[in-house]
Amino acid sequence: MAYCTENDILLQIDESQLDNLVAGDNANLLTDVINYVSILMDGMLSKQYAVPILNCSLITDICVKLVICRLFERRGISGVGQADSINGTFCKNANDIFMDIINGKIILYTDSGSVIDVKTESYVIEIETDGQVFTTDILDNFVN
Repeated sequence: MAYCTENDILLQIDESQLDNLVAGDNANLLTDVINYVSILMDGMLSKQYAVPILNCSLITDICVKLVICRLFERRGISGVGQADSINGTFCKNANDIFMDIINGKIILYTDSGSVIDVKTESYVIEIETDGQVFTTDILDNFVN
């Protein structure tokens, strides 16, 4: 499932910029890049969340920005509106926010305000040595 559309991208850059970024390439380039970025995001998000993540404007916004960055990157063009902002703050900020989501530093909410639940899995580890059983509770004392 794609996390953004062409219309979402046109809210960030104007149509002439987008046309220049995809001109001369296959007719499906924009769709291909949107799908590529969305699949990449799903792969990274799947460690923390059930994917696809639906109705989350932050995910849509990050996808839009990463698609734009990918299009500029493949053209070897520097600048989204201002020179060097593509290599400076625009792409870095999108990537940093996405990594903060992956690392659990940002809580995701749906557009209606509900928290998107993080996957939780629990494991029980038992280690037996010379008759002494160490459980995860006891091992936590040594790890922390």
